[in-house]
Amino acid sequence: MTPEILKQIRTEIKDDSLIKFYHSKQWQSVRHERLRLDHYECQVCKTQGKHTHSTTVHHIEHVRDKPMLALELKNTETICRMHHNMEHPEKLQEFHKDKFENQERW
Repeated sequence: MTPEILKQIRTEIKDDSLIKFYHSKQWQSVRHERLRLDHYECQVCKTQGKHTHSTTVHHIEHVRDKPMLALELKNTETICRMHHNMEHPEKLQEFHKDKFENQERW
């Protein structure tokens, strides 16, 4: 990884705009290679004797914690949506925030 790319990732972390990283050509290349190597199968399910098709690539060391590993193939694994949600329960909470309810009921 070049110093320029690392600087860009750190800026995106600071600005809370990591989505830009996930759309980058560099990440898409690493992602595609990981999926190919893992045969599009969840590696967690595989250890449990199951074969689950997956297109989610997970950073073992999270990008926010270790940006220098963001493009390292060895820091990635293919996992299914269920296992990814288990790895990142904080992301699920964003979707399940309490909705405003009016206490007045007619």
